[in-house]
Amino acid sequence: MEYANLKISDLKSFPIRSIRQNVIKKLKGRISQGYNPARPLSVIRENGHYLTADGNHRLQVLVDLGVEYVPCVIYDDVDPYPLAVKCNQDEETYAPMDLFDWLDIIGRLRDEGLTQAKIGERIGWSREAVKNYVTVLDNIGANILNSAKEYQTGRVPENGTNVPAFNFTEGLFRNILPLTGDQQLNLIKKLVKGKDQKGRKYVKADFKAEAATLKKYNILVENGFAEIKNKVFGEVAEKAKNTIISEFAKNTYLNESEDGTLGRKASQLIQAFIDEYEKDQNIKVFTKAIEDITSEDISDESVDVIITDPPYPKEYVDLFDELGKLAERVLRPGGSLVCLVGQSHIPQYIEYLSRHLDYYWVIGVHMPGGQAVQVWNRNINAFWKPALWFTKGERSKDAAWVSDFIQTNTNNNDKNHHHWGQSEQLMKSLIERAAMVGDTVVDPFLGGGTVGVVCKEMNIKFIGSDKSENAVLSATKRINGAD
Repeated sequence: MEYANLKISDLKSFPIRSIRQNVIKKLKGRISQGYNPARPLSVIRENGHYLTADGNHRLQVLVDLGVEYVPCVIYDDVDPYPLAVKCNQDEETYAPMDLFDWLDIIGRLRDEGLTQAKIGERIGWSREAVKNYVTVLDNIGANILNSAKEYQTGRVPENGTNVPAFNFTEGLFRNILPLTGDQQLNLIKKLVKGKDQKGRKYVKADFKAEAATLKKYNILVENGFAEIKNKVFGEVAEKAKNTIISEFAKNTYLNESEDGTLGRKASQLIQAFIDEYEKDQNIKVFTKAIEDITSEDISDESVDVIITDPPYPKEYVDLFDELGKLAERVLRPGGSLVCLVGQSHIPQYIEYLSRHLDYYWVIGVHMPGGQAVQVWNRNINAFWKPALWFTKGERSKDAAWVSDFIQTNTNNNDKNHHHWGQSEQLMKSLIERAAMVGDTVVDPFLGGGTVGVVCKEMNIKFIGSDKSENAVLSATKRINGAD
């Protein structure tokens, strides 16, 4: 390190932060009276010129004033960033470092490809401190930072302006990180003005409180959108979203939510849109195991036909008793249950269903080609499967004549939507035999939603349920044509 008077033209600027014009104006008044040799510039010798690590505001003034030489402290083989940071922190007189200076430095070093740990080493900070500032850069838009910078203490001209000055910090910005850009900008504007839209006093405490409320509101809206996704579509979905955005801002909904979770009133509002959509579409789908379905889900004696395809393995045989109980309660007198089954446990299926309903018939379904099932413990290649038909009391004698045999196309089983799925062709054939336009059909083992798809095409009201939430979401999208 050495001390010398250097020619201004040999100095090269290394501004680690932006030049502030109000500081330039102040310095010109002082330096024009003579430069203070006790305030040398800090420069680094580099390839025939000198990099100005500290004193870039003074260098700009010296150039503007036409000064030829300036006293400098000269360094060799020094990283300009640590030197510039150290000198700028020491210099409290003209332009102390502020939030926006640090954001500029950290942003520049990150653009050079440095990790947060390496940036910390260059500027003498911990990695965690650098991370906090990077989070601000990533979550606060440049337009918002630039707007706030105009009001930063030390950057606002001291005379001849009515612009208020405010000291922004990383900690203050941390309050608005989760907010949208418009929300962030709105809060910043109110804070620097010191007033809200109604002219009431607005201070840091108000800023933090409103930021917390908006954070909760955003989560509430996000959760509301998630609830209607895959359940409500088209114009009803748009109306639901617009209502959620406007209504959830009210204290009625905010106060009943601790952390953005949907409260009772919010859930009721969303359910109203789901009900509206299902009513318009003649479709209702919900998540419940068959044994948990109540009269609130499906009213007593409100269903004309149940068309379903329960799981066949031995461990699921007891479900046929639950299916019989449900059918006994929800079917109208004379209503039908048509249930696809495997052959291995037919006696048990019939026993359970007969406890609650009357046996009516068996429909044979031909399953040619790849649909055939090899029953290894019986040495059987099954090219057909039964559909058990039960009724609640006597079926109307005016019912149309139907065939008890269904021929499906070769390899027409459809496992694209569920591993136990059946083809639309098969389900349509079953529905046509037992139901008619205007009827209500239920499938309590919704699976891939094939029964619902066919019912919608046939203008038949459909109610479906499944214990798997993923199955319900996927089936709902498919039924509504969004798959």
